[in-house]
Amino acid sequence: MTFYLLHALGQNFWPRVRDNDYKSFLEKAKKDGKIKYIGFSYHDDVDLFKEIVDDYDWDFCQIQLNYLDDTYQAGIEGMKYASAKGMGVIIMDHCVVVRWRKLLQRTSETCGIHAKQREHQRMGS
Repeated sequence: MTFYLLHALGQNFWPRVRDNDYKSFLEKAKKDGKIKYIGFSYHDDVDLFKEIVDDYDWDFCQIQLNYLDDTYQAGIEGMKYASAKGMGVIIMDHCVVVRWRKLLQRTSETCGIHAKQREHQRMGS
């Protein structure tokens, strides 16, 4: 296989991966020609991201990134850190959009409620 991705590394999953000799497994698979490029996807803060990047000679990583909230999870800082280490960086869907949509929905609902209240006040209700 061309790309092998350890999925969803973060505070909950990383200790299990790290403590179960993942490096030997990956190196053997790469040496045997079963894997060409080794990477991981990430869903946690930038400090742990850097620890994981530094723990192995990864080929690539996959992070969530949104330019409206570029400090969320690994963020721009993590992207630059991985890139400086020579890793390819893949950006997955920008999960923050969901947070922004929820915020905008609540804001528009609140604005709608206030608009209705003002309308009722103008009409003397």
